[in-house]
Amino acid sequence: MLEAVPEGETVKDWSEMITTQVFLGRKGADPAAFLSGVRRKWLADCPGSVEPTIHAGNANGYSVSMMLIGCPLNPATGKPEAALMRGIAGADSFYLMQFAWRSAPTQDQITKAAHYLGTVNVCDTRNPDHPCIDLKGFSRQ
Repeated sequence: MLEAVPEGETVKDWSEMITTQVFLGRKGADPAAFLSGVRRKWLADCPGSVEPTIHAGNANGYSVSMMLIGCPLNPATGKPEAALMRGIAGADSFYLMQFAWRSAPTQDQITKAAHYLGTVNVCDTRNPDHPCIDLKGFSRQ
């Protein structure tokens, strides 16, 4: 798992957070079913949350699902919280990307996060049906 927060913030005290999780070896996980489980837990843990729609599709030959869910007042923090999540079923593992806010996000914030998460894909150098982007000319910093 990798968590990223704005400069000057911490993973304990943040306003926005991007989280990447890789569930190694979880082959064949259904992204919509996975997000449905997350949705069930979220709704149980946060009174007043509205049940979100899970959108399913395909990206780079893999099954992908997204959902936006919000909590009007997180009992653990006393703050509103929302998250946009994208689950991807890779050949060998399951991947979950999340953009979260400790506030009620604006439509502009949601649009920017959706665009960002929409650029996140899984590739496989072993399979031409799941091509990787060409990184020639880029260096690792």
